[in-house]
Amino acid sequence: MSLLFAGAGNTLATDNPAPTGADLLQACTEAMASGYNSSKGMLCIWYVTPCDCEANNKPGLPRVCLPADISHERLAERIVREISQTPSLLKLSAEAAAASVLAPIYPCGEESRNN
Repeated sequence: MSLLFAGAGNTLATDNPAPTGADLLQACTEAMASGYNSSKGMLCIWYVTPCDCEANNKPGLPRVCLPADISHERLAERIVREISQTPSLLKLSAEAAAASVLAPIYPCGEESRNN
């Protein structure tokens, strides 16, 4: 059984739909204020540090290849800023919202070597 962030209730629960961009915005905003020491902090870190290891299993998502030395704090700040300024990201899944923000900055492949 896995735990998922419940959107409207702002609590952890099982078998709820996957978190949205709005949930990610709220979680990261709260995590940034509280030092990432909560379930919302864990949710924020999980989605702002995507792994490209499942790229073939998720063909609809843009690929993200993060440099090894990037901090989750820096990524969360970028995610919060971009989701706040782009209302269309609020309704996407948290995974898609984060990938949409990060993929142009941290692309995979040959172009990722230039970051």
